[in-house]
Amino acid sequence: MDSIQEDTEKKGKVMRVTRFISIICVLVAALQASNTLAKQSVLTQNKPNIVVFYADDLGYSDLGAYGAKYYTTPNIDRLAAQGLKFTDAYANSPNCAPARGALYSGQYNGRTGMYNVGYAERGKGIHRSLIPPPNRGDLTLNVKTFADALTDQGYNAVQFGKWHLGYTAKTLPPQRGFKARYSSGPYAGSFMSEILYKPSRWAHFHDSEGMGAMGGTGSQKAEGGFQMIYGDMNDKRNNKSDNFTVADDSLALRGEYLSDYIDRKTPVMLADLKSQGKPFLLMMNHYLVHGPVNAPEQDIKPFRSRVTDGADKNPVFAAMVKKLDDSLGLLMQNLEKLDLLDNTLVIVYSDNGGVGGYKSLGINGASEHTGNEPLKGGKTMLYEGGIRVPLIMYWKGKIAPAQVTNEMVAGIDFFPTLLALAGTDKATFEKKHNQVLDGESMLPLMNNADAKLDRDTLAFHFPAYALGYWGKGKTQAYWRSTPVSVIRTRSHKLVEHFVGEEVPGDGSRLELYAIADDMGETKDISKGNPELTHKLWQQLVQWREKTGAKVPVKKSNEQSAYRQAGPLVVMALNDDLRHNFSFNKKGGVIIVGSDKVKGVSTKLATSMIIEKINGDSVSGLADFDRLVNKNYGKTVTVSVFIKGKTKPFKVKFSEKSGPYRPDEHLYNDFQKFLRVANVNG
Repeated sequence: MDSIQEDTEKKGKVMRVTRFISIICVLVAALQASNTLAKQSVLTQNKPNIVVFYADDLGYSDLGAYGAKYYTTPNIDRLAAQGLKFTDAYANSPNCAPARGALYSGQYNGRTGMYNVGYAERGKGIHRSLIPPPNRGDLTLNVKTFADALTDQGYNAVQFGKWHLGYTAKTLPPQRGFKARYSSGPYAGSFMSEILYKPSRWAHFHDSEGMGAMGGTGSQKAEGGFQMIYGDMNDKRNNKSDNFTVADDSLALRGEYLSDYIDRKTPVMLADLKSQGKPFLLMMNHYLVHGPVNAPEQDIKPFRSRVTDGADKNPVFAAMVKKLDDSLGLLMQNLEKLDLLDNTLVIVYSDNGGVGGYKSLGINGASEHTGNEPLKGGKTMLYEGGIRVPLIMYWKGKIAPAQVTNEMVAGIDFFPTLLALAGTDKATFEKKHNQVLDGESMLPLMNNADAKLDRDTLAFHFPAYALGYWGKGKTQAYWRSTPVSVIRTRSHKLVEHFVGEEVPGDGSRLELYAIADDMGETKDISKGNPELTHKLWQQLVQWREKTGAKVPVKKSNEQSAYRQAGPLVVMALNDDLRHNFSFNKKGGVIIVGSDKVKGVSTKLATSMIIEKINGDSVSGLADFDRLVNKNYGKTVTVSVFIKGKTKPFKVKFSEKSGPYRPDEHLYNDFQKFLRVANVNG
């Protein structure tokens, strides 16, 4: 009986100790959560200024903080040492416009329809086994940008430098939430004498009518703001209603390096922002280190004698990297001089990976600016060299120094992060604007580098082509990139190439990498891990379905189904094409063009179905061939389904190009036809 009582007392003590420990654990967890929330509250209690120093084509290993030995980047390296460095940060696309579309919208490119720069059908059609889906060249106007969202929160949003999300007045920054737009030339390594040089000054607009589309006054509606104006300020055509005053009368100098010109304007811009007394978002979108590869000789000279490092050996490109770093240094100096550093978050990021890493994959004809080691591949590829990029955050007194996180993040995460910093959140924005945001706030990582975001995967989609050679007749390693999709977990990465005939049977080839341990993607382990490979592939397919990402369609070898000539493709409609192009049409043929067709927008050219030629129905390519040949040299009426309606167009099939031959590159008539449709449609 005593032993039973002793056992009962012992069990009671154990239970009490266990319960006490459980209570302590709960209290500790609650305290940790409270501390985290308190830290987040500190970060957001005063709306900070936010500067995104957004580089162009800056590779992961182009910075000293990420292992560069030949390139010198002391200013950016200092920021990394004093702030938070991300080791697993990604651009959402391997090239410019789609990556920027994801950044500004917070959405995967399946939702934006932006897959490639310009057009997806690169190279000659005879070398393409797949037909890419339609590609959008601008960010659709029904999508809100993070500038729209922060403007609603009382921010003054400013776009400085490269845009690349639209070219017409309604698609430019003043219509996308930015009150002010500072614009410069189009290329990174350009001198003012090598681009379309025009004298320029900074001007301040006083009302909502005058901010010009590409400099100068125009039909753009904005809230007023500060913008570079081209041309003679004394010319009344530039200022019909006295709606701006010249704020900086210094001209861009002929022969001035573009980066130097931007840097010369930075102090004026920052002083203007401070004077307005509002928190600001500054997108400082640099053109460096995008080509052309050139730089001032005084910056190149030190690198001619510097010890190179593998494929990092180009002294001119090294000078461009240095100029980028100098620009960041100047920005930080001016923020400090203006007493803005204490409440300004500075972010360094790149739009895609570096231009390099191709020769190691046997693509010897592609231009290389940098090495990208230890990563595989480069820009336009979904291997790590094309999408893994530097990301550094610095906020004096708010982000602890020397922090490093290996949590995977991407451009889509900027939108929710900026919302949180501005005092609102993702859920509130989504409900208010009925717009999905695919990213997660990075605020937890700014508080604790060991934190984990609320997701297990990131995915990427590039259903397009990129050339490895530029029309020199070479066919070996012709492509730099072919259509590809990727999904990544914290430990593994699956790459799906839409080529070949291997499993899973839809014309794709799968590769699997243990990416946490093999960032160079040196060993494909898919054969030894069939279950994990298939599981990740299923998740990738589900992701594409969820986000609306379109996949390429296999090209039929039958002449009855497909024609390729120059930049134009003519195809008979089938179920896959109807789905990809969102057409509810049973008959007709579709003309798919590209922006290589002068005067024709990509969207227009990929939205045109030929239904009738001179009253005769076009049910397929046989009819198309017959009727074009029958009517060449004549002016005929062509019925076209375009922009949701069937419209008639008068088209003359010129005799100059001779009879239409589907096996030759003779599409002059239809290039002319597309231009006519573009004007009249």
